[in-house]
Amino acid sequence: MNPGGASPSLPGYVLGPSLLVYAVLVIFLALRCRSASGAFVLIAVAIRLGMSAAPFISFSPSGVGLSWNALMSCLVIGTGGLVVRRSNILSYALPPVLALVVIIAISGLVNDRIPESIETILKYGYFVILTLTVHDACKSEGADPFLGKLLLVLLLPVVLQIESIGLGVVKASEGDGSASYIGGYNHEASFSLLLMAALLAVSMNQRVSIKLQLLVATVCAVGVLLANYRTAMGAMVPMIIVLLVVSSMRNVVKNQRIYAIGAVSLAIMCIAPIVLSLFAERFETLTILLQNPGLPFQDPGAFTYEERRVMSGRAFIWSEYLKMWREAPALQKIIGFGADAWEDYFNLYAHNTLVSTVFEYGIAGLSLMLLLWGWMITIAWRCGPPMSWIFIASHLGFILLNMATMPFWMIEGLVFYGLLCGVSLFAFDAALRTERRALANPAAQPSRPSGWTRSAPDQATPGTASER
Repeated sequence: MNPGGASPSLPGYVLGPSLLVYAVLVIFLALRCRSASGAFVLIAVAIRLGMSAAPFISFSPSGVGLSWNALMSCLVIGTGGLVVRRSNILSYALPPVLALVVIIAISGLVNDRIPESIETILKYGYFVILTLTVHDACKSEGADPFLGKLLLVLLLPVVLQIESIGLGVVKASEGDGSASYIGGYNHEASFSLLLMAALLAVSMNQRVSIKLQLLVATVCAVGVLLANYRTAMGAMVPMIIVLLVVSSMRNVVKNQRIYAIGAVSLAIMCIAPIVLSLFAERFETLTILLQNPGLPFQDPGAFTYEERRVMSGRAFIWSEYLKMWREAPALQKIIGFGADAWEDYFNLYAHNTLVSTVFEYGIAGLSLMLLLWGWMITIAWRCGPPMSWIFIASHLGFILLNMATMPFWMIEGLVFYGLLCGVSLFAFDAALRTERRALANPAAQPSRPSGWTRSAPDQATPGTASER
């Protein structure tokens, strides 16, 4: 699933010391956590970032029939299952994921793709564990202090990218003469997702200064540009716009916020055409798809030369998948061909989560994937502004990313989505508690709007019924 080829790794004399210093930093931050869930999330994310930076090791066999990547993912799932709290938030987090897992299992049994289905289910297990432990960490540590620590963990790719620029370690991208600086990571997609996760962490942290938020956002945006991954460039746009709007409101009195939002909106409107003109050549084929949105449903044999180039060939790839699904027996239309079945029929993966889902898990799987996205967006919306704006913009960015690549296939994508859903669940949980207190005592005024607690940890007594 890497048509551009693997990126050259950083030389060992640079990568080794960098990862050693990083390990010391992560251990220091983990020891400063007041909960097992907080330390777990930091270490789990750091392990993935560190291993992704050394693909020549992480993709090699571990000696037990799994790659080191797969082995560490299983270890994270197992350890996280022991750490995560059994709380009422499970009833809000699990239903759509469990329903999707059931369809994946049924499709695997019917299509005799049981090993592949188990691997896919483990990835969803990784997502669930990370989501729940992020929620628990926010509840125990306080959302903003925890996100501050996590941001430091997520900045490893920035450091490695700087080193790759200094050393001239670059990946030739897509055969068009462009270059990608991705710090020795295996692919620009996984690298860019980690930068998006760093942007997400700083956007959700309302304790850090506006200057620091904008600095990190700029670093992440420049990093994605240097990684030369157009899909992530587009996905970051709604996140950055909403960050600018929310940041402009933080130090402005309520009756003047409309003017601050107006000023930021005007600045965005002035800057956007300049940015679009600078990158018009990179996005020129996208206009063909916008003018003909039915192109992916066209027969592959009817594609013209220009249409085959749309979005680096993605529209043509989608049409091949959709044609095979349309011509499949009724059962496959409903439950698909099974996990990773694309490997038996195509040379390239689908480059679109929805296309891949309908091919592998049918209409049932597609419906449940859309349910999962809608479910999490609804939870984010219930948190109330301004945090709900950040959550929803990040969900929108993630969905846009899914339209041209497959972050659900990558652990780095699950890190981003698990962080987003975990903090959204924490804010939603806080909003529910605020609503219950308001119903119990209508005369009382909530101390903080929107259910987002900037103060530190929830003070519920350990061992209460909600946590057992």
